[in-house]
Amino acid sequence: FFFERHSKANMPAACRSELDAYRECLKRNNWKPERCGSEARVKDRCLEGWREKQGIGTVIDHGEILPPEKCRPLACQIQVCLEKANFDQSKCDEILQKFHKCVAAES
Repeated sequence: FFFERHSKANMPAACRSELDAYRECLKRNNWKPERCGSEARVKDRCLEGWREKQGIGTVIDHGEILPPEKCRPLACQIQVCLEKANFDQSKCDEILQKFHKCVAAES
């Protein structure tokens, strides 16, 4: 589910207002995503732009922006590391560097 992978703490600061707008739309519409298409597209465009600036792949699958397939296990490791480190990115530098190298090699 979207919110398990994209909680406010996990989102880049640049896209938090877009996520908030999408969540508010979902709340107003009894959690029916089909009624919040424009808000979802704005959120997804923001995420895509942010990931592009970060050098992260931009394959879109059902509204999710995914890294290259070979790099996805590292993306999962990053999430686990960030959660364990209370989202202190500096504590996950090693995995982040491996991920960025993987994405660069696959792009």
